[in-house]
Amino acid sequence: MREAQTIFYVEGWELKLGASSLFAIARSFKSFLNYVRKTNSVKVWEIIDEAETRLTPLRISELNDLARTKGLEFTLHAPFLDVNFASLSPYMRKASLKHLENSLFKAYLLGCRVLVVHGGFYPHVSVKDRAYELSRNSIRKLALKAVDYGVKIAVENGPAGYSFLYVEADEVLKQFSLLSELENVGLCLDVGHANTSSELKHFLQKAGDLILHVHIHDNDGKRDLHLYPGEGTVDWHLVFEGLKQTSFDGYIIVETASSPLLGVKTVEKWLKARG
Repeated sequence: MREAQTIFYVEGWELKLGASSLFAIARSFKSFLNYVRKTNSVKVWEIIDEAETRLTPLRISELNDLARTKGLEFTLHAPFLDVNFASLSPYMRKASLKHLENSLFKAYLLGCRVLVVHGGFYPHVSVKDRAYELSRNSIRKLALKAVDYGVKIAVENGPAGYSFLYVEADEVLKQFSLLSELENVGLCLDVGHANTSSELKHFLQKAGDLILHVHIHDNDGKRDLHLYPGEGTVDWHLVFEGLKQTSFDGYIIVETASSPLLGVKTVEKWLKARG
């Protein structure tokens, strides 16, 4: 198999491409590890610390061994199932934050520079502002711990239709303005999620300076399908031109429900055509 081209230069812009373990979340960690061992075309992997790919000390050791052998880099996606650090319940909020703090330590052990987190959700529109306040408080606590580990926190924009916070660009701008004292917090722009809310152009135009990390996948503009890039309605010219205009220099992670290799190769083809 050919060697990976992790870094691309597109009209003078340096772009770093990787893939997510999302496709393996309902399989087994062993199958994911074997997949990575056999794959030479991806050198940056985002591990989802959840379900079948959740991390244990042994799994972290196996990944670090593999990183040394194959020259890999990792980012980490924190747990998100039943996790809500914006919960109005202090008990649920505390438990969720502790869960994420444990994942932050795992990110440190893996040598990750970025930990992706979901910003939380709200039970009713009448308490949405309060949920945002609680989300910000939790982000502050997590970010302060992350400083000691040298890890940055990337808060992911949510998809439309599920009571997620951080769905619209204007909301994100407002919340991040209230977190401006935190130098190690940024936005994980999830392109597919932004497509479900018709907010992609707004995120790129209004919140470009906040983007720390990027997830790419496609959908029909309504459902969060995690399709391969090019299989849905996302305007990919807009995406890459917009990221270039923001001088984004982080990782772009292909986050698909199926094996990400086809998605990676598709994006590589687009980038080589542009470069």
